[in-house]
Amino acid sequence: MERTKDGFPGPWERPRETMRLEDVFDAQCRADIDAVGPEAEAAIEGVIGRYERSVAWGVAWGLADVACYTKDKEAVMESARVIGRYEGEAAVGVACILGNVAYTKDKGAVMTACGLVKTWGSGVFDLLTSEDIVSVHKERLAELIDGKSSFDAVAAYIKSDKELPRPTKENITGYGKLVSEYLARAYGLDKGLDNDRLFMLFSVKKSERKGLVELVNRSSEKDIRAYSITVNGDGRPLGIDRSRLPYLSIVAIAGSRDPARYKEAFDAVSMIVGEKTVRTARDAFKASYRSRLGEIVGLVKEGKVEDAAKALSDTGNEAINDVLSVSDHRDITIVSGKNVLVAVESNDPLNYDSRVQMACVYLPRGFRDGIYDYCKDGRFTLVRYDIDGKTLGSAICYTEGDRFLVDSVEGHRTFRKPQIFAIVYKDLMDRAKGKGCKEIIFSEGGTNETPKRFIEYLDGVGLKKDTIKMRLDTEGYLEADEDGVKGYTASL
Repeated sequence: MERTKDGFPGPWERPRETMRLEDVFDAQCRADIDAVGPEAEAAIEGVIGRYERSVAWGVAWGLADVACYTKDKEAVMESARVIGRYEGEAAVGVACILGNVAYTKDKGAVMTACGLVKTWGSGVFDLLTSEDIVSVHKERLAELIDGKSSFDAVAAYIKSDKELPRPTKENITGYGKLVSEYLARAYGLDKGLDNDRLFMLFSVKKSERKGLVELVNRSSEKDIRAYSITVNGDGRPLGIDRSRLPYLSIVAIAGSRDPARYKEAFDAVSMIVGEKTVRTARDAFKASYRSRLGEIVGLVKEGKVEDAAKALSDTGNEAINDVLSVSDHRDITIVSGKNVLVAVESNDPLNYDSRVQMACVYLPRGFRDGIYDYCKDGRFTLVRYDIDGKTLGSAICYTEGDRFLVDSVEGHRTFRKPQIFAIVYKDLMDRAKGKGCKEIIFSEGGTNETPKRFIEYLDGVGLKKDTIKMRLDTEGYLEADEDGVKGYTASL
């Protein structure tokens, strides 16, 4: 949609059925909004007018809270601009958080929240609650944030309930090392944690943290597999020699006199990040960095692939760095890209985030009643599914004798795609065979949206539907019924 210069929808953009203030609010609420001023009222009505009714309703109430509690025109108009960047559920989610922040009656807290969303996107609310954002504002921590590293430092401090050292201008550059040393000293943690995992560690009661740390320290990853996500959903394994990815990514950017070599590089990297990204990176190199070609070629000929990659990365070009990200140059077993699904068995409880996968058995929601027992009981297999470096899905599996039970496939809403489900299905079948199981059961007992969608996908696979008697003698929570596991079955 086009926007006016103020960022609000023009009247020509309204859908056929639009909502106005009188459709949503009673007289008292409208009077509160009117008191803030006509510009604020126009901002609210302008934004809700571009959404269908169910979304418009949620957006309207979020903006009404901003108006009624802050009584500030600028806070309302900035909130409306920020919300207007999003569609559907995302718009409602942003409106809800901004409305919650407004309960403080602090305009500054709302403006801080808007600033964080404008810089980091709505995903900031996957990390920070409205209460967290108010704390960031009150402690004047927002002024420390000038990039991802400083954002991580501030968010980790807030999520620790201020147990971690307070970030300052003096320590924020080396905050990660400072935190690692503190966690090793206070909890005995021997693994580094990123911001998400740090938050989940501090989401449990203080009395339970050492138990959680013990599970993390003992955890391991095994049987990593990478698959190409294709439109037709064939779920084929990624047929690329990972050890050559750093080299291929450089060739894809800088080019080669050998057409066959460049085609190999282009095809391999495109399979991971997409053709458009590779072409954009290649064009950027030719347009702005061709003078560095001799340096890059020389380093590659000397076998200094990492140095060549660093030289390209130092350009700071986003597309070039997206291509280089296909392989972490410190660990060639890590492959990342929007067209790649990486599957790995992991019993690290901090790998599974209930806020992303909407599964109450994961942290920060579930610990003793969920993920704790999964990681403690060796009969459970947790499979983590990553796309573009983000964990978006997982499978909770349980082995009993020669039977492999897939209790549920959990995941973010973006995980609910047929081509992804096709890969997950084949991956789990292969893992069950690899463990020597004779039968696999996909339980239909899952109640969340993703497991239900996965079972709907299996409707068309051609498996037999049956009820299997299993003991399920475990403390770990299972959706399957011990009186008879209902679902799709297959012999292996």
